[in-house]
Amino acid sequence: MSTTTQTPYMSLQLPTPLVEVSPFAGAVDINAAFTTVDSHDHSPGKGSLVPTAGLNINADLSFIGNNATNLRSAKFQNQTSSLSGVSDVGCIYMSGGDLYFNSGAGQPVHMTSGAALNLSSAGSISGLSGTTAALTYSSANQTFYFTQNSGISALISSSALTLSAPTSGAFGITLQSPLALALAYTITLPPAAPTVTSPIQMDSSGNLSFITPVPIQVSASSGTFATTSTSFVSVTNLSVSITSIGKPVMISIVPDGTASAGAGGYLETNAGDIMNLIIQRNGTTIYSTNVGGQAQMVVPAMITFPDRVGAGTYTYTVQVRSQAGNFVSVYYCMLTAYGL
Repeated sequence: MSTTTQTPYMSLQLPTPLVEVSPFAGAVDINAAFTTVDSHDHSPGKGSLVPTAGLNINADLSFIGNNATNLRSAKFQNQTSSLSGVSDVGCIYMSGGDLYFNSGAGQPVHMTSGAALNLSSAGSISGLSGTTAALTYSSANQTFYFTQNSGISALISSSALTLSAPTSGAFGITLQSPLALALAYTITLPPAAPTVTSPIQMDSSGNLSFITPVPIQVSASSGTFATTSTSFVSVTNLSVSITSIGKPVMISIVPDGTASAGAGGYLETNAGDIMNLIIQRNGTTIYSTNVGGQAQMVVPAMITFPDRVGAGTYTYTVQVRSQAGNFVSVYYCMLTAYGL
């Protein structure tokens, strides 16, 4: 039979009663056992590990600069007010159901508010909690995105809006509503840019659209047109059609630039005769004048006037007649029409 017995936690060699025959040997075993007991710290092999029930922490517990590791969670005692003691600097705790942190200056930092972060001191966007709305910044294209749902832009209501180039010190352009606005309305931009430089207009519903420029319409030359008819006849080639957007149309009789015409085109009558000249729109006379009384030439650029019309397509023609049945002439002239 063994003269000693080994303990399970510290491996102490204790003399077995009535077996150890040498008092000296027993004393040696006992001294060795007490030496081991004296140095034990309850680490594995140096005593039984201390269970939670064996702890009575009744003062601050220092980790001597080490980390508390493998925590499943940290459960705080809810305080009735923020902590303000000298020893509370750098503490994290719960007060009033919210999480706090005391700064190095001992200032309590309110970190949560109910079920959300407390951003009252930093500014926040209220109403976002519990919704799909978000404000996101992309560093790739330096752009803020306001969304009501993933990939769907949100509506934004603000006062004046200033737009500026993304450069330091750039001046801005401010868009703003009139100070006195009787009724709210919406302005809707055109669906696409115009293919050519164009003016823009807005209808009564606030829809913006581009006005398609109406190109100037120019007839062919009258050449050396002449007639002795006492009834109105159309002057050769002096006819143009134009589509108006509802703005006035400027009508003119101008020289055709023929070199043989000298100073330009002209209207001519024989002495003692009078030429009656009319301009018609879709068969209705809108302009009339008389030329003559004696043989003369009239620079035709003097015949220019605006015709106020609605939107539509119109054809303009020039007709003349002789009151006395003598020759009246329209030499080297053109008829032009363009929208204002």
